Amino acid sequence: MQGIGNTTAHNRIVLPYIRPYISAVNSVTETIVETSASAFEQDVIQKSHEHLVLVDFWADWCGPCKALTPILENLLKQYSGQVVLAKVNTDEQQELAAKFGIRTLPTVFLFRDGKPVDQFMGVQPESSIKRIVDKYIVRESDKMLQQAVSLFDSGEVDAAIALLNQTIVEDPGNDRPKFVLCDWLLNKARYDEAKTVLASVSGEGKDQTEFRSLNARLELGSISATEQSVEDLLRCVEDNADNLAVRFQLAHQFIQDKRLTDALDQLIEIVRRDRSFANDAPRQTILRIFDVVGGKGELVSRYRSLLAQALN
Repeated sequence: MQGIGNTTAHNRIVLPYIRPYISAVNSVTETIVETSASAFEQDVIQKSHEHLVLVDFWADWCGPCKALTPILENLLKQYSGQVVLAKVNTDEQQELAAKFGIRTLPTVFLFRDGKPVDQFMGVQPESSIKRIVDKYIVRESDKMLQQAVSLFDSGEVDAAIALLNQTIVEDPGNDRPKFVLCDWLLNKARYDEAKTVLASVSGEGKDQTEFRSLNARLELGSISATEQSVEDLLRCVEDNADNLAVRFQLAHQFIQDKRLTDALDQLIEIVRRDRSFANDAPRQTILRIFDVVGGKGELVSRYRSLLAQALN
């Protein structure tokens, strides 16, 4: 990547958009800056170590650029100083535009910790841009989440859970603490509480792989409880291999014990013996396990193939 060229100082114009933002640590002034090649290091690289910086490559003749500007400005108001906007006029800053390979206007890069972490092109709905920004913004609730994780790691589990519950109350729009809390609750078999937490996840959060995994764990865990031991269930299956109800119960006990390979072996065997057993519940359970492990990987590939063979 070539070095950044110099331009005259008068090309750097600080636009009249300033809003004070008070954090738990200090006060930050939010600005929209018309940046240049010579000021890029200061306006973007250095600033991105403190805040998320959006770099908007635009041109005066570009209609979509002008349509995007009020959307970005409105987002800045919502984030109250946590996001900074640096605008690059590509007609005046051609070297800078070439450096970033700009081919479409507008193009917006997101900078965090001195480097670009994401980008989007064209005019996007505010909700779509917000979903992208939310992935990189640092919120006060994220700091509380880190504190809760530290408590959890030090063995203060109840205190950690209480802090996460407080975090969710104070920032209900942040799904990250909800995912962590739900994971902890599921590990402790507190399924009703985990269900309540998952129900509060945002619509965008429910599209994430992490939500599907936790939801699958909730569904599986809440029906896996049994008073019989794995050893007792195994003996029953050995005595009567066609007792699919017991085999299904055994599979769920394996799930409860996090022995997913053993559970999948039992579920595949049930599908092989009777595809219609329990209204297709074994196959559905297999798919939930795939969700639990993230929907990909060697285990999913292997048992997806075995499931296909069992169905055909």
